[in-house]
This record gives sequence, structure tokens and C-alpha cells, in this order.
Amino acid sequence: MTRFKQTSPPPPLPPSRPPSFPPSSTPLLLLAVKGGWTLPKSSVTIPDPLNGKPFLQLPDTQADEIGPYVEALKAVPKSGLHNPFKVCAREEIILG
Repeated sequence: MTRFKQTSPPPPLPPSRPPSFPPSSTPLLLLAVKGGWTLPKSSVTIPDPLNGKPFLQLPDTQADEIGPYVEALKAVPKSGLHNPFKVCAREEIILG
């Protein structure tokens, strides 16, 4: 049986709570890439269905902004992270 070692740890996930917004402003949803939150170049305002006032600002990501996402996707191995036989540390945890 061939064992593969993970070359580098996966990047950390961004914090679960992005920076807080003042209650008077419309929340702008941020983009998560490479372990951090980034601001979009433009956004679309989503109205509140009950009163029609601005509810959220949804990122309107354009084709020229997807470069960091493509790079992050290319860095992910095609297989192995979920397989305990390819990630030796995980195999040791599972099998003891």
C-alpha cells in the first residue's frame, strides 16, 4: 500500500463573523477567499420583501475579479484530503 503525505496544510477558514456594521447601514456581504474577507468592486441591493427598503448588498462579482478564486481552486488537491489512507495523520487518529 502506498501512503501519501499531505504537502501543506489547508488554508485556515475566514472568521465566522465578518466585521460588524452599524445598524443604520445596509449590510454588505463580503467575499471569502484565501482565508480572509474581501470587499467586492460592486454590489446589488436586495430590497426587503416586506417594506421595500434596502435589506442586503449582495456582491456582484465580475469575470475580472475571479482570479484569486481560480488560483485557490487550482491549489486544492484533486483527491486525498477525505481519504484516511492518503492522510497519514488522519489514519492514525481513526485507527489509533
